[in-house]
Amino acid sequence: MANPLLVGIDLAHHENVVCLLDSQGAEVGKRFTTANSRPGTHQLVDHLLAVLSDGAFDAVRIAAEATGWYWFPCFQALYQDPRLQAWPVTLYALNPRLPAKHAQTFSDLDKTDLNDALVIADHLRTARTLPRPFQGPPPRLALRLLTR
Repeated sequence: MANPLLVGIDLAHHENVVCLLDSQGAEVGKRFTTANSRPGTHQLVDHLLAVLSDGAFDAVRIAAEATGWYWFPCFQALYQDPRLQAWPVTLYALNPRLPAKHAQTFSDLDKTDLNDALVIADHLRTARTLPRPFQGPPPRLALRLLTR
């Protein structure tokens, strides 16, 4: 994977903010928002496919902070989307402390959702170590949710 498309998503209850970077750190298009819902995730996939269709990228790496349960439905939908399976897609659910520490290197950025998505994408680009990639729902997830 010489040139992956790096996707940073700042997830929230109703809305996701997305930033796309190339491997050099240049933004690919403008940052945009989608609804944090299944139709919003389909809109995100449509946008990613439009960017990937030009052939400049050979893989997709997606990261978001694992805050509460906002990240899980989006990641599950992205993981299972058959349209994205033409490219190697890797999903990373980040501990929120990692992007927060990385944001300190951006002394000139205010704390906004648009900038948080940039920080997450840049952390994905520059991190020395990343967590284990998301592998779909664990087998006992339904039981875990019922017993909480």
